[in-house]
Amino acid sequence: MMIDQPRVVRIGLLGLGTVGAGVVKSLKTNHQPIFEKTGCDVQVVRTLVRDPDKERVVRLDREALTTDGLEIVRDPSIDIVIEVIGGIEPARTLIREALRHGKHVISANKELIAKDEGALIAYAEKHGLRLMYEASVGGGIPIVRMVETYLTANRVYAIRGILNGTCNYILTRMEEDGQSFAEALRDAQSLGYAEADPESDVEGFDTAYKLSILANLAFSVPSSVAAIDRFGITKLQSDDLSLAARVGCTIKLIGEARVLEDGTVLQSVTPRMIPRADSLASVRDVFNAVTITADVVGELSFMGRGAGELPTASAIIEDLTEILRSPVPRVRRDQYRHTVSVSKSGVTSMDERSSRHVKGYIRMSTSEQIFDLLFQYAQDVRVVSGADEVDGESAAHCFVCGVPEQVWYEQVLHHDALQLAIPYDGVWPPPNSVVVGQKEAQIHFRA
Repeated sequence: MMIDQPRVVRIGLLGLGTVGAGVVKSLKTNHQPIFEKTGCDVQVVRTLVRDPDKERVVRLDREALTTDGLEIVRDPSIDIVIEVIGGIEPARTLIREALRHGKHVISANKELIAKDEGALIAYAEKHGLRLMYEASVGGGIPIVRMVETYLTANRVYAIRGILNGTCNYILTRMEEDGQSFAEALRDAQSLGYAEADPESDVEGFDTAYKLSILANLAFSVPSSVAAIDRFGITKLQSDDLSLAARVGCTIKLIGEARVLEDGTVLQSVTPRMIPRADSLASVRDVFNAVTITADVVGELSFMGRGAGELPTASAIIEDLTEILRSPVPRVRRDQYRHTVSVSKSGVTSMDERSSRHVKGYIRMSTSEQIFDLLFQYAQDVRVVSGADEVDGESAAHCFVCGVPEQVWYEQVLHHDALQLAIPYDGVWPPPNSVVVGQKEAQIHFRA
């Protein structure tokens, strides 16, 4: 009796850094389970590197390494290309060229997938190929597949989550150990959780890319990264975390996209002061968590390691097995998009913002002008602590309720006396707070 030979699937790997090494390790350790589920013998045959002579944690034949990415994507013997080099170029060119030469592509490149706005995905489908990108959002959490294929019978109303493990680790250390932002960042860098240049993480760009990808999958309105209100965590102080604890809250960098009644999609990335009862409040260290709200299923929550060698590699391997079992592109939910009334820029108009109000936490220098602004527009102003020394600067802390969203974005966030302003999602009034009028506040803050 003849035994069918396994189908050999040849992989071209673009990048052999942390994630690329994780892919090689995972394919070796999970070779048998992958074969049992797909009937395929998966082999990494060519790998793009910067320096073929560099010592690496994984061993590959010297002949399998190349510094020419086009050599890999144009190789007719390669079936699938895995891209883990990141950035826009040369990644975009290499992915497009791989698709042009009839190869399925798997990418972990959130910046490219977000900024490309579906062009590469459409190009892949035009050629009857699959471009998979589960690893671009949430590390090992299968959130892309869930939104794209398992919620097609639901209308998704909101996506909300902690999407950056680096920022979550920093905030955890600031809260639990009393570290400053700079100290927690150095700690994260020493452990490999943060890059030498951490701007994309700590300024919220990374979270914005991931949020845009999920919003494009979930909603009927195209999402652009440029339409996302984005604020990072660099202005946070350990005192802010301590004060949050006094009112029963914590602070997390949260990406949120939600659909309003008129069909407008609001998207934001910002630190938020959230109550301890919030499901995201207990997410610590490098973990990510995402909550999806839909009309039929209600709320679904997912949590897992959001970054690192093996979680990201896991998502890539899952995409690989999906391609091996189903090489034909599936119909995506965003192919049924319809047009709704949104502003031409893709962001919320000021008329729309003027009808909504904000609850917020503010840290500021003592200034007559900002007092005038807050008491002119806020329905309620409360204090928990008076003037404190924060990194050597005199600062006042207060909570405000009922500030028109337009005023919050146009005036409060740009005021010269402002040190920090973030949304407050806790109960009103905040625990341990007292209401103050303008004269009381000026006396209180200067006491």
